Amino acid sequence: MNTNKYDVIIVGAGLAGLAAGKTLHNLGYKILIIEKENSIGGKLKSKSHLGFNIDYGFQVLLTGYEETSKILDYKKLSLNYFDNGALIWDGKKFNSISDPTRNIKTIIESFKSPVGTLQDKLRILILKYELYWKNNNDILNQDDYETITYFIKKKFSTKFINNFLKPFFSGILLDKSLQSPHTFTQYLFKTFSKSTTAIPSNGIQAIPDELARGIPKDQIINNTEVKKIYKNSIMLKNGEEFFCKQVICATDNINAQLVSSLKNIKSINYYGCITHYFTIDNLKNGLGKQADTKKIILNGSNKGYINNVAIMSNIAKTYAPANKNLLAVTSLDINSRYNQIRNELAQWFNIENSQISHIESVKIKNALPKLKKIDDKNIEIDKNGIIYCGDYLSHPSIEGAISSGIYAGDKANEVILNYRQ
Repeated sequence: MNTNKYDVIIVGAGLAGLAAGKTLHNLGYKILIIEKENSIGGKLKSKSHLGFNIDYGFQVLLTGYEETSKILDYKKLSLNYFDNGALIWDGKKFNSISDPTRNIKTIIESFKSPVGTLQDKLRILILKYELYWKNNNDILNQDDYETITYFIKKKFSTKFINNFLKPFFSGILLDKSLQSPHTFTQYLFKTFSKSTTAIPSNGIQAIPDELARGIPKDQIINNTEVKKIYKNSIMLKNGEEFFCKQVICATDNINAQLVSSLKNIKSINYYGCITHYFTIDNLKNGLGKQADTKKIILNGSNKGYINNVAIMSNIAKTYAPANKNLLAVTSLDINSRYNQIRNELAQWFNIENSQISHIESVKIKNALPKLKKIDDKNIEIDKNGIIYCGDYLSHPSIEGAISSGIYAGDKANEVILNYRQ
């Protein structure tokens, strides 16, 4: 590596680091991205196992993400789409709920659905149109209070909260008790209302791979650990030092605290989850005509370990071998075991345990930052001039990480232009 030819060194090749790198590369800067893991993408990664496409936990892309859609070429991701709405397990049977504003054909089904009262459904439609015209910054800059309090204030029935709103949003936020800021929930509600929910054919890893496309391969280095960062240099664990005009720290806050020379990096906790992957011999035995569903399946029974189930092979056939299926079952109990989940699935689908084969379980201890307030600053700059970015400085989503990285790249560009003057 020639250390004299880099304008910006970026520590971390997750979404924020790659977005910062792509932004600066497109502006003509010579960059170096250093990643301690053996792959890029941070928590967005996939692998092939027994012919199945296994993502690092159940993750989706919302096409309505504003900054993400500007920097990613969705066509190259070969996206596959979920249907709107959800199938909800009430402890005895599955009930369907849809958004009739997306598909007028579902209007009768939606209003007849036992999931929620007529008033609940009207309130959902009113809320959708209330938020539709609001600017995202205006939503996120409101005074925060807990999401569960927000739902109660909106006068949704207790049954509707427990059967639909709670399993749906807790699955996104990974927050069982819905203590997360209601402003972020409003932002998510608006984004879901304006988006289609998708996964790439080649797995969620395709997103960081697309972000990295165009950046010279020798400017992204894996399996290299940084010991300390400074504004204009970084030192590796092996003692090597490299110099630049600006350093961006795009790690999570835990690693940022380890490499920073300062001790004022935001300290936060994280939500965890575990996703268990299964294949079932014959889904039609349990789901009947719903066996081909492309909807998310929610646990509205308030019992058991399962929060949600996605039949990934229904969304993208590339996720499973021919004539096979793949179910991603997410639990917010990080210590739940696959045999416990399998027992619940057998009950849901009214089939024998022997028909359900466990493929793999993916435990993610630090899945999403546990934020008490959503911060629209997106980046931080310490007194030494180091730029920090990541979803913990924005909001816990793909968009939060990518937008933070873009802003970090723009800020580094501004610093270097001023430096040249």
